Amino acid sequence: MKKWMTLLLCCVLALNLTACGAGAPGGPEDNAPPQASALHFEVATQVYENEYKADDGTVLLAERYELPVLELRTEGGELYTLAENVTANGGTGNPAQFTAQNAFNTEMNNVLAGLESEAAQMAAEAKELYAENGTSVFLNGSYWTNELSLTQTYMTEGKLLSIAAENYTYYGGVHPNSATRAWSFDLTTGEFLTLDALASEEGDLQGNSLQESIYWNIYEQITQKGLSEGYFDDYDSYLQDFPTLATLNFTENGLTVTFDQYVIAPYAAGPQVFSVPYSEFYNALSEHAKTILSVSQEQTVTADFKAAITLWAWFFMNTPPIGDAPDETEINGYTYYGCDKFPTCDFMTWDVPVKDDCPVCGKTMFKKAGKGFNKPFCANPECPNFLPEDKRGYRRRKTDDAAASAEDSAPAAEEKPAAQPETKKSAAKKTTAAKKPAAAKKTTAAKKPAAAKKTTTKKTTTKKAEE
Repeated sequence: MKKWMTLLLCCVLALNLTACGAGAPGGPEDNAPPQASALHFEVATQVYENEYKADDGTVLLAERYELPVLELRTEGGELYTLAENVTANGGTGNPAQFTAQNAFNTEMNNVLAGLESEAAQMAAEAKELYAENGTSVFLNGSYWTNELSLTQTYMTEGKLLSIAAENYTYYGGVHPNSATRAWSFDLTTGEFLTLDALASEEGDLQGNSLQESIYWNIYEQITQKGLSEGYFDDYDSYLQDFPTLATLNFTENGLTVTFDQYVIAPYAAGPQVFSVPYSEFYNALSEHAKTILSVSQEQTVTADFKAAITLWAWFFMNTPPIGDAPDETEINGYTYYGCDKFPTCDFMTWDVPVKDDCPVCGKTMFKKAGKGFNKPFCANPECPNFLPEDKRGYRRRKTDDAAASAEDSAPAAEEKPAAQPETKKSAAKKTTAAKKPAAAKKTTAAKKPAAAKKTTTKKTTTKKAEE
């Protein structure tokens, strides 16, 4: 008993000595260097303004640009710079944060330089027109303009920054022009993002790529709202190439796709803007994309629910299966898809069924097998949206071509008189009319460089909180 009591007293004494040493002045904790507070990103707006004037002081062109500036701030809201990181109070920052900040701000400086260069060229032309025509070109104090205004700034917690802006220009003529610009930036890697960089290699459960998933949602929106009546006849070819011909920016709810005037619709229709929820393409995103986009739980659940519906349909064969499902058959190296109600229904095709039904008749739609983007079509002959086989882009077999040629030539051979010598007819070459390219936006080159002149730069910085 005494042995256990002695051991207990020794333990208590040791604990007391440890506590006294921890609280004594000059202990290890007091000598430890202060820990640097965590840094976080914030976005400020830099405004640049300038005017170009004629020799008599008449304003010919005014430029005003709002550009985002990526800042690093402390928990207390103080601006933090790389110089402070090296020299001030032994503070330490994350090198990746400084790399990302520098990459983003460098690109915005390049954007500003491009806008200034364009304005200088147009100002030189404006000055020449004014010298030749006087006030007849710039009536009632009017002048040309080039403006860039930020319309949306969205940032997740230290992961993604997505910004949209509108570039408004007026260089004379009937009406001004506007174009959207957008930048999506990965704060974790310091790189600007493209759609391909966010896509998974395997696509979603249906095998659709990220681009296809987004395209189909836009296509459905156009069909449901009947918007295509006011679009150009070949709008769909431009719609499929939306990553190149539209601007893309992310929001809290999904992806915004904006087509400027003249791309898929005339000027009078204005920009065509489509909002695609994350749930429509979430399963086609890469794992890294899912982490930086910070998609809400509601949208991820919706995406999973749609995937569950697809799996349920496959298991109970309510629609033609895809992949290694039971109704997929391989014959002579070709994969065929058959009707789930066989033998009552003997439908069979090598075209791949897609997840979306025809917006007109509600039947399953298909797309031509093969790599790359193939536009889906309706295979229901009774549907107005039906696409005949000869227009689906199939590759014709040589035997079929030879048989068709023989059938066409057989009647002609029977009708020829025996006495007439045989003459060979050269086959007419098939010509295809070249598709008229879309009208390019009108640009005016500077006729002479702008004269060096003093300009005033006004810069203001405003803080945008991103909570």
